[in-house]
Amino acid sequence: MIRCLRFQSQLSFDIATETFEAMRTQMADIKFLSIERIVIELTKLMRGINVEKSFNHLKSLKAFNYMPYFEHLDMNQINVTEPIDLELLIAIVSVKFDINYSLKPLKLSNRQVKDINQYIQIMNALPSIITKEQLKMFVYDYDTNLIKNVMVAADVLKANDIQGHEPLIVNLQTIDETLHRLPMHNRKDMMVNGGVLMAHLNAKSGPWLKDLLRQIEIAIVTGKVSNEETEILKWVDNHVKI
Repeated sequence: MIRCLRFQSQLSFDIATETFEAMRTQMADIKFLSIERIVIELTKLMRGINVEKSFNHLKSLKAFNYMPYFEHLDMNQINVTEPIDLELLIAIVSVKFDINYSLKPLKLSNRQVKDINQYIQIMNALPSIITKEQLKMFVYDYDTNLIKNVMVAADVLKANDIQGHEPLIVNLQTIDETLHRLPMHNRKDMMVNGGVLMAHLNAKSGPWLKDLLRQIEIAIVTGKVSNEETEILKWVDNHVKI
């Protein structure tokens, strides 16, 4: 039955009334399917050209009532108007309902869980990006492909009452331009590390070190200091107290 809806989403056909009603009668049987099979079918369904109709059928047939994770949620409140990744759907559900349910029942890969968590963080951060400095840190901190996926799905976010981005500051062009101009792309690119800082400051490791490394990251990415060891250590001496 889920596969039928998946094919409908991908191929855009109508389901006969008799067939649809038979599916309604038997839908509870999907609880006997493995969650791995359900996730595979949902993943394909969510990317189909006719996803809006098929997703609405899932709700009408109460299919989510018999799926791990989704069974605890009122999925009738969720709207999908265009193709999106299943990971983004799960993130939208989490943000919409302001929940932090365990994803373990879905038996997703570590990569999928990581993407979902990033999607959630991206959606929560997007509305507050109103300056170029904030945009630089935003592009530095998150996977730009996931950022773009969220931005392209702006209509889906709106349909679920999730606040979107400020288009004058955050758009596909500014994302690409900002990414290209970043002086570094992750902490491994930084020309100092914890050992260098502890030696320079003659201090033992502690919570302060993580905070200091983050401060240096921000200073480099926002252009307040160049990514050179001598310049960074000068900046630390002038701006940081432990």
